[in-house]
Amino acid sequence: MSEMKELKLQSEIENRIGKIVEDAEKLITERGSEIASIDASSQIRNAMAVANSAPHPAVVTNFIRYQMGRKGAPGEVWKNTGLGEAVIKAIDGSVHTLAKEAVERAGFGDVHQVQVQMTRLLLGFMNRRYVYEYDKRKASSQAESSDRPRQGRRT
Repeated sequence: MSEMKELKLQSEIENRIGKIVEDAEKLITERGSEIASIDASSQIRNAMAVANSAPHPAVVTNFIRYQMGRKGAPGEVWKNTGLGEAVIKAIDGSVHTLAKEAVERAGFGDVHQVQVQMTRLLLGFMNRRYVYEYDKRKASSQAESSDRPRQGRRT
């Protein structure tokens, strides 16, 4: 019986993956050039690592707040781009709502555990979109610089 409930819960989580992908991509694309101009991949992966061992979503949001308070690259990624507050809002808002819906529909599970699982998905999908946006911006910058006429002496 418990195995059936677990399968139902996993099915309910999977039914919401499309929304998690949309939210993750929006978190990155809304920051456009701000986030694509810096190397944020390691910071997002660090948050993923924390989420992978977190027993509660508050552990992840606490880590992001800590990173926002740091100087250098962590603060630049999480605070200066607005990504930190947006991710915290998503984890505490839409991800929590999706987790609660999944547990209610399955009639089984712990909302916080499902929320952590969905947070892992959110961060993973964010990282994928970030890599795409960063590479796209890098390619665009390289194309622009190769299109510029070279300045120098004319003979």
